[in-house]
Formats: sequence, C-alpha cells, structure tokens
Amino acid sequence: MKKFLFSISLLFGLVLFCSAEEKTAEYIQEDITPIEQDKKAWKKIVDGKDFSETPEKKKEKKDKKPSNFNFPSLNIGQAGKVFLFSLVILLLAFIIYKLIANSNYRANKKVKKIRLVDIDDIEQNLDKADVDPFLFDAINQENYRLAIRLYYLKVLKHLMELEWIKWKKDKTNSEYLRELYSKEFYTDFRLLTLMFERVWYGEVVLDDVTFKTVEQNFISSISMLNAQKTLLKKDEE
Repeated sequence: MKKFLFSISLLFGLVLFCSAEEKTAEYIQEDITPIEQDKKAWKKIVDGKDFSETPEKKKEKKDKKPSNFNFPSLNIGQAGKVFLFSLVILLLAFIIYKLIANSNYRANKKVKKIRLVDIDDIEQNLDKADVDPFLFDAINQENYRLAIRLYYLKVLKHLMELEWIKWKKDKTNSEYLRELYSKEFYTDFRLLTLMFERVWYGEVVLDDVTFKTVEQNFISSISMLNAQKTLLKKDEE
C-alpha cells in the first residue's frame, strides 16, 4: 500500500512539474514590446495634476485567454501532460486488476471447508452418503488428517455393502475387527485401522509424501473391495 501511494505521489508530482515548466516556457518566449512616450504629450497630460495622494487603483479586467488545450494543436508540454495522465490511469488500472486477480486467487484457494456436522451426517447415514465430494475437498485443502478419516469411512461403507459388517455409528473399530476376523480382508483392515487411529486420534501430522503412502493403502483396499462387490453381483445374476 505504501509503494502504491508513493508511486501515485511521484506521478502526480511529475504532472505538476511538467505543467509548471510549460507555463514558464510560454512566459519566457513572450516578446517584450517597449512603450515609447512623447515627453511633451505626457507633460501636457500631467500638467496641474496633484500626485501627492495615491489614486485608487482600478481593477483591471484581464481578458480570459482561451484554453490552449486543443488536441489538434498540442504542443510538446501538453503532449507530455497527456502522456503522464494516461500513465497514471494505466497504473491504477493495473493495480486494480492485480488486486482483483489476487482476491479471486485467494477465493479459489479457500475451498468450501468441511464442517464437523457434515461428517456426523455421513456417519449417521453412511449407507446413503456420498463420501467422495467431502474426500476430494479435504485433499484439496491439504487437510490430510480429515482425508484419512473419510477414507476409513469409505472402507466401512464398502464393508457394509458387502454385508461383512453391520454398521452402527457408536460401534468401535475393535468390534468391526471382530466381525471381520474370519475374512481374508481382516489383515488389511487391521492395518488400515491402525493407520487411521494413529492419524486421527494420535493427531499425527502428515506431509505430502507420507499422506500419499498412507493413501495408497486405502486406495488398494477399496479397489479390492469393489472387485469383491462385482463378483457378488455376477454370482447373483
């Protein structure tokens, strides 16, 4: 902001300086015509006059000079002034453009934040919930801790659809593990549960690289569960 004000002040000063230089140049270039007086005529005029008192000065009416800001007859000084004013306008337009662009950039970076009430709604209605939009928002916001929680909910949703578990919001992860004990997926789910609990309850901070590693485990498990669902549908047909 200080740089902006300094730039505007500097340009405005340049405009005033150029204007003053123009007027000075016009004054210097004016021809001075000496006034010649006939001494005898002057003596006749002033003869008998008393000049002891200062006569009242009459206000002289100055003829208004027509504006010389005429585009067809621009001189160098006027052209410079127009150029500087144009430069100021362009500078202001550029600054306004950058401010708007930065504002839009920040607005785009601030993706709609996921509220806890949204997560509660997902857990309450997991059988009907679409987890993916919330998951993508969390990843875009680099909220990796929340993204892992949503990945875990997505795994539970697939397990519920396969009827390998009975979903209930207040059930513990240990209860789900017991339900899966006889399934081949038990080992994978136990690893996913361990990673989820360390990140969510242990509040482990994930960087980009670590998140990608943990994420890949969830993606692989979800792909395997989708394949199982496809097989079940074929068997039913």
